[in-house]
Amino acid sequence: MHNVDNRELIEGCRRNDRSAQRALYDTFAPMMFPVCLRYIGNETEAEDVLIEAFVTVFTHIGDVEKAGSLQSWIYSIVVNASLQHLRKMKKQPQMESFEENIATLPSDGPEEDLHAQWEAQDVMRVIEKMPENWRVIFNMHAIDDFSFKEISEKTGMNHNTVRVYYQRARAWALEQLSKIGKEQ
Repeated sequence: MHNVDNRELIEGCRRNDRSAQRALYDTFAPMMFPVCLRYIGNETEAEDVLIEAFVTVFTHIGDVEKAGSLQSWIYSIVVNASLQHLRKMKKQPQMESFEENIATLPSDGPEEDLHAQWEAQDVMRVIEKMPENWRVIFNMHAIDDFSFKEISEKTGMNHNTVRVYYQRARAWALEQLSKIGKEQ
């Protein structure tokens, strides 16, 4: 379940102890900010979303026991807060028809093994440059390991559109990363 330090933090937060809330925030915010940034793509907005997520954490701290791991519980709240923010800001990707997407779907040809050349910061820069609808889906599937069905349910997008956007984002990312690899 939770280690002793986490249990003490949880209990302190349940009592609205500001020092426990600060300690919880200081412990987990540095791990969760990059998650927000991957979804939102803008540091200022990502900071706002992170704060909103931690308000939710503190409001619902009693639910953490049902979730298991404190870190994974906070992580899911941060992902959901990021998705909610995108919906609120009406940045939800516009739906295209499935037939239109299929017509322009990139083929899955053999890929060069450039992974060894890619630095994490290069990958993050490429993800940040993706169109928002691709970035959200790419993050959810490739990084956060959501299934296409789960992504479809969370975003309200058609399951097939989610697959197409992911494939486009992946192909585009590989193209961008291969350009970076050739420059180095």
